[in-house]
Amino acid sequence: MLEDGFIEHFQITASRENRKGSAEKIDVSIFKKKINKEVNEFYKYCNEKPSYNQVRSKRWIRNNLPEYSYENLVFSFKSNFEKHLKSLEKYNGEKDLSIFLIENEEVNLEMYENSYKDMQNLRCDYPKRQEHFIRYMLSRDKNMLNYIYNFKDKIKYIIYFYEENFEVIKVENIPELFKYLRNEYIILPRKIYETYVVANVSKAFSLRSDNEQD
Repeated sequence: MLEDGFIEHFQITASRENRKGSAEKIDVSIFKKKINKEVNEFYKYCNEKPSYNQVRSKRWIRNNLPEYSYENLVFSFKSNFEKHLKSLEKYNGEKDLSIFLIENEEVNLEMYENSYKDMQNLRCDYPKRQEHFIRYMLSRDKNMLNYIYNFKDKIKYIIYFYEENFEVIKVENIPELFKYLRNEYIILPRKIYETYVVANVSKAFSLRSDNEQD
């Protein structure tokens, strides 16, 4: 809670989501549980048989990932958003500073700016610079920004937090933001593989000082 308001936090996913959670988190949990025994066995082996002349490692690939889509993301976004709005209605504290903190840990959707949409019948002999993101960016999605703007009287700020950075969007200023979004963005799922790696290197050292004699 804040002195003048509140922060509501929730996560979104591009995988299917139900009462048990997202397919992505469930799949990650199952995968880590599956490899946990092998990870512990690797650590045990390295401790019992140290090697001082090489780095030893072991890796696992998670490649049978759930299905990702923009439609799943929209469903996750709206269902969680509206659930927290209902929670907001029951909140009796200060609401002057109302913030929704939306977290997205995934990198399974990418976005391409559709710069050529209005140039289909024109000859273009030079490449146009298109924005391309390897993750979903809320600030470029007019569809979801329009949706959020419907709640400008209830929510003042959206903080969209992703793995390496964040975006802060003042909800009442969304129409102004649209002036800088000249083109639509194509949002597509990425074909990704996740590799988990553990490594070990052993180093010999002595607790004796240099002045000690045998």
